[in-house]
This record gives sequence, C-alpha cells and structure tokens, in this order.
Amino acid sequence: MKTAKNSRNPHPSFLPRTSVNRRLLFTLLLVVSNGLGRGAIAQPADTIENFPVGGGPTALAFDGSSIWVTNFFDSTMTKLRESDGAVLGTFATGTGPGDVVFDGENIWVTNNRDDTLSKYRASDGAALGTFAVNGYPSAMVFDGTNLWITSFVNDNLTKVRASDGMVVDTIPVGDAPSGIAFDGANVWVTNQGDNSVTKVRTSDGVTLGVFAHVGTNPFGVITNGIYVWVSNLSSKNITRLRADTGQPAGQFATGVASVALASDGTSIWVPANPGHSVARFRKSNGSLIKGYPVGTAPADILFDGQAIWTANQGDATVTKITPSRSAQ
Repeated sequence: MKTAKNSRNPHPSFLPRTSVNRRLLFTLLLVVSNGLGRGAIAQPADTIENFPVGGGPTALAFDGSSIWVTNFFDSTMTKLRESDGAVLGTFATGTGPGDVVFDGENIWVTNNRDDTLSKYRASDGAALGTFAVNGYPSAMVFDGTNLWITSFVNDNLTKVRASDGMVVDTIPVGDAPSGIAFDGANVWVTNQGDNSVTKVRTSDGVTLGVFAHVGTNPFGVITNGIYVWVSNLSSKNITRLRADTGQPAGQFATGVASVALASDGTSIWVPANPGHSVARFRKSNGSLIKGYPVGTAPADILFDGQAIWTANQGDATVTKITPSRSAQ
C-alpha cells in the first residue's frame, strides 16, 4: 500500500496467519479453562506509550528505524528510535516546521513561516540545504523522484526535484490546499476552502479532475491506489472516492474533527483534534472497532508497519499504540 501524508494546520487548534495446530491448541485450552470454571483465556492488552518531544509536534515520518517529528513552536525536529521512543537527536529547522517526509535517504521539512523547504541526511540529521517554496508550504509527499508540496496561501501545488531542491513546476489547485496523497501515479489534494479534491498526474502535472463529492473542510487524505479516503474536518466524517474516476464510493461518520488519517491495511485510524483520542474504523464498512487514548490535540498520525504513532500538538508528546491482536 502506498502511504500518504496529511497536512497539518498549526492553528486549528491480520490476524496473523496462524497454523491449524495453534488454532486447535487455543480451542483445547479454552475448553479446558471453561471446564475448570476459570473463565476465558485473557487476551494481550494494547500497549500505549507516550514520549516527550519539542513544542507543538505537528508531523511524523518513518525512515525504517526512526520516527521523525516536527515541532512547530520550537522550530526543531526530533528523531526517536522506533523500538523504544528514545531521543536520538534534536535538529534546528526553519521557522514553523510543518510536514516531514522521508525520500529513502533524506528527510525533508516544509517550513510554514519562512516559505522554505529543508533537507537533512537521515543517518545523522546533518543539514544538506534550504530551498525557497512560496505560499506557506504545508503538506508534502514524495513520488520517488520529486516532492509535491501544497502552498496554503497561493492555492497551488509545487513540484520540487529531490536531487537538488529545484522547483520544476507550479500547478493551481483549489482554495486553501491542506492535505496531499500519492497513489502511485497521481497526487490528490484536499482543498479546505472550497470543499473539493484535486487530482494531478505526476508525470506531467496535468489536472485530471476536481471533485466536490466530499464533506465540509476536507483535510486529511490517504490512498491505496484503488480508493481515496478524505477526512472532513467540519462535517466530522470520512468520504471514500474511487481513485480511477474520483466518484464517491461511500461515506461514514466519525464523530470527531480530524486533520489526518492513517491506515494499517485493514483499518482507518482517525485522531480527534481537538481531543485526546484516536478512533479505529473497519475499512470495509466504516464500523467502529475501538478508541484509544493519546495526548492532547493529535495533529498527525502514522503507521510504521507495526504501531500507530500520533503527534500531540497540545502537550509536546508523541503516542505509540501497539494494538493487541484481539483488537484486530
């Protein structure tokens, strides 16, 4: 599945493949336990951990071994070891760091307040360059060659060559572009100001469609190449679109305002901002699986292949959720 990034506005506020023998053993143990009157076998609990970072953590990226967190209020970025949340380094950024992505070798950060883009070596955090990107650069994705960045103020999309940081194209999109996702061939941009989503072909920058079949103030967006999911901040729901046509393919209520989304392959995870929780929904039908406590005002959410992470803008922490198998 292609992963995607969501924008952050710093101002809104399988089951494992179990062998037959193991399943049989579990069944036998359950029968014996019930026969002895000791109740059902206990399931492993969810693990929820909180780690301190800088002020106003806003966005998350994963490089395969470490979690990178932008701290908007401190104008810094924190690198955490994924396994245990240990801080591996804190690095200065531009003013008001927004989104962060990993390109396979380097870390990139959009700096909202000074209209720049910063590049860092992922291995040690060394600064490799700063590049101009006008219009309050916000959300960002990497397509394998280029970075695509939403410009919240200028209502456009900027294409930047990752090899040298050069701006190679600027494409107009809708009003107040806020989130972006890459489906393998196209980028999808949520336009918060006019309740629409724009689809742009990455090979040549051609706009393939503008779709208004979403809710109010569309913000976060993710895609698996077949469908596109959009979180609607004000209408507190999620809209699913077909990636090939942009036509609606379902909508379900979440009950929470959210600026970000994540998927673990079978579930959609939705953080409440403002709030202190994350809700998990079945991707197939939108039914609620479970809610999880996190820090204050989670502004971003990320799945690293095993755990869910949130950047909690309101209390300078990140939360790591490792779900129990029984919750799946």
